[in-house]
Amino acid sequence: MKIKARAVARFSHIKAAIRPSNYKFSELLITSGNFFERIPDVFVERQIAYAMRSEGSDKCTSHDYERIYSFLIANVPRGPILEIGLGSNNLDTPSNMGSQGIPGASLRAWRSLGFFSEVWGADVDKRILFTEPGIETRFVDQLDVTTIEALAKDANVVHPCGFALIVDDGLHTAEANFNVICGLWGSLMVGGYLIVEDLSPEELHKLMLNIIGNFPDADWALWSNINRGVDNQVLVLKRVSELS
Repeated sequence: MKIKARAVARFSHIKAAIRPSNYKFSELLITSGNFFERIPDVFVERQIAYAMRSEGSDKCTSHDYERIYSFLIANVPRGPILEIGLGSNNLDTPSNMGSQGIPGASLRAWRSLGFFSEVWGADVDKRILFTEPGIETRFVDQLDVTTIEALAKDANVVHPCGFALIVDDGLHTAEANFNVICGLWGSLMVGGYLIVEDLSPEELHKLMLNIIGNFPDADWALWSNINRGVDNQVLVLKRVSELS
């Protein structure tokens, strides 16, 4: 399939990634920590940062993701959120948060913010799964597509209209991330966003080649502030139609 494109992505480490012709998110692109092409909603940024820090999430400490989420919150449709990766504190779990990590921290922050009708989470570590008012969690292994399909099937029964926002903050490899995108794309509302956090340059490069090759009509953007660390990069995907 030949993909039409109008520009090459600005990131030197993904020179082979080409933007689809219907690319619409230039306002989300960051090339340094000092440049952000939008008018920030400082109030919402502070709300998100306070909630995440209060619950013990690193989204707004090690990272500054309040900047990207403040934009998305204003644009997502009303509905539930699903986040992959609860933040395991068991050291035998890949991509764990260390022994001092607080499993479910970001889920509780999303709940406290009140932006979403319900909060779902999923993780490969069954020891940290839990249920609380407004929060449901499920098992998923991002390297086993059958578990992603099972999660999607379960979610589609409870939320047939789909999720407004899906966040992949689990295993930070291109293979795992791409499995999530493929397996849960149909569980995303039209107009909803799928976010992949904490991408290193190498994994971002590999993931983007898969996105370009397999989702040529998807709207996507890259957000990066490497002043906060080499993995302080986010892929944003928007589902623009039932067929995309």
